[in-house]
Amino acid sequence: MTVTLFDSLIIVITVISSLFGVYKGMIHIIINFLGFIASIVFAMVIYPYALIMLSGYIESELVASITSGVASYVFSLVIFTFITAKTILLFSDSGGGIIDRILGLVAGFARGVFFSLIVFGIAAIATTGTYSNVKHTEDMVLKLSSSKYPDWLADATTTPHLEKMLKDITSMILDRNRDRGNIEDIEDMDDMMDLAEEKEEDLIDVIKRKKKKSFSSAISKSTTSSIAVPIEVGSENDFD
Repeated sequence: MTVTLFDSLIIVITVISSLFGVYKGMIHIIINFLGFIASIVFAMVIYPYALIMLSGYIESELVASITSGVASYVFSLVIFTFITAKTILLFSDSGGGIIDRILGLVAGFARGVFFSLIVFGIAAIATTGTYSNVKHTEDMVLKLSSSKYPDWLADATTTPHLEKMLKDITSMILDRNRDRGNIEDIEDMDDMMDLAEEKEEDLIDVIKRKKKKSFSSAISKSTTSSIAVPIEVGSENDFD
């Protein structure tokens, strides 16, 4: 097993984070860690909007993507750093025991692995160019391919493990969002079944009636908007 420079960087990040976990304790580590995760998630949410806004001022696609990402994260980090600092003050008198230190080591190690995933993700996305022409933010991760990595990243022992973890986490988040959408669809179906039972109708008839009602409302809206213009024009001619 060959340890490359990138592997050494990942090891250093994990060890330093673990040591800080022992020093600060579990409570402070978890609060800071949750604030960091929240800032990352919020930055990913506002990144597409920042990219659209800055694309009109920056011609280079690469520069626009990098600038949007940095601006989104800095803005998010400022907000959640303030929130995290205020939260830590509430727990300033707690912690400091041996159990808190041991749990802090575990939390620090987990945080180090998470930081390593961030470093790997940035390096992999920047070198493979998956940031360009993506419809969704998660595509930058799911489209990663080891065949496109540079040698210093492809030869690293930790690369396949970090890539698998990053894609698994991204897929898990996507699956959870899909399940949430399916639950909403099931709830709508339950409502229609309840309505059918109350009125003693067939479920198919209820679904058809709901579709017909939505279609009729859409037609009435379009008809109203098309009639509104001639009426206004005619009223102006009458005044003339």
